[in-house]
Amino acid sequence: MLAAAWFAFGSSEESDLNLGVVSLLGIVMFALPILIVRTAAARRRTDQHARTNIVGTATGDLPLSAACLQVLLLPLALALAATAFGLTYCWVG
Repeated sequence: MLAAAWFAFGSSEESDLNLGVVSLLGIVMFALPILIVRTAAARRRTDQHARTNIVGTATGDLPLSAACLQVLLLPLALALAATAFGLTYCWVG
């Protein structure tokens, strides 16, 4: 999806900085669930009480899968919208 954005809007130097920042933020947002899973796995190995797939959040405990889904939902929706916008821009002109 980022490749489609680079293809659609990466023709000028002005947009390269913007797309670079978006790419960096996209990488960070997609790396967060990986870090959540690794942190939860490390806690499970060291703490007998943390043997379940529960992740503590600011609003309460969540299953690990729900926490990862919540973290990924917003960047995926934004990436799909940006891809649709870029493809429409390429097709329509």
